[in-house]
Amino acid sequence: MENTLSDLESRRVLLDLLEAFDHICAGSGLRYSLAYGSLLGAERHQGFIPWDDDVDVLMPRADYERLLAQYREGALPPRFALWSPYNKSDYYYTFAKLVDTRTWLKEPGYAPIGLYVDIFPVDVVPAFAPAALAKRWFVGVLLRILRARLGTRSPTRFKRMLRGCLYPVSLFFRRRALCRLIDKVAQLGSGRRSVGVQVHNAYRDREFFPAEWLDGVDYIKFEHLKVAALKRRAAYLRSVYGDYMQLPPEAERRPRHDFQVLRLPL
Repeated sequence: MENTLSDLESRRVLLDLLEAFDHICAGSGLRYSLAYGSLLGAERHQGFIPWDDDVDVLMPRADYERLLAQYREGALPPRFALWSPYNKSDYYYTFAKLVDTRTWLKEPGYAPIGLYVDIFPVDVVPAFAPAALAKRWFVGVLLRILRARLGTRSPTRFKRMLRGCLYPVSLFFRRRALCRLIDKVAQLGSGRRSVGVQVHNAYRDREFFPAEWLDGVDYIKFEHLKVAALKRRAAYLRSVYGDYMQLPPEAERRPRHDFQVLRLPL
């Protein structure tokens, strides 16, 4: 019989992961901050948003690359794994995750993975506007090709049709080569004058912000933990969410993911 974790048990695992991630970063001098719903939850609820089901952090690209280099397979306790497109064949995300290997998320259309912390790299946006636009467009196209190549689930009919059209194109790429290409393009302009930084994710323009916002963190309350958060987190949250202290309508207060969390046998 499947051993299903309750929401409370799942959150305990996520907090263990976040605490482990904070220790890793502190021990290696790596910079990070809570991000997205996790940062919003820390500000508005001093912990998880009541209907949230994961943890998000961001890292400057240089720190992110150091993390991947230092914590390869076998460098962490057996309970944890640092997964990325470079070390897992059925991993279709372009960012890394710190994963609890004792759990398994059962979600239709997705490859098996344990509970996790999402780790998003932050990249430079070139000061030359045409270069910035070209970079964003190219990364967006490559991400769509990657998702078509891996057959990930599409939420709408239009996106399913688009991925169907892109699938023949995607066959010209090997998955790992495509992921590395996305990484290379995302990092373009890192040694030149910039107008800010950006996470290449779902929020697009709302994820562009001045590089100075990465300068300095506070350690703030997240449930029973104290974890890193941008000093300029209010500006960041306004950029992504607008009036972030305002609760959404009740109909929108639901988890982003549709998974069941299982505990794997030891």
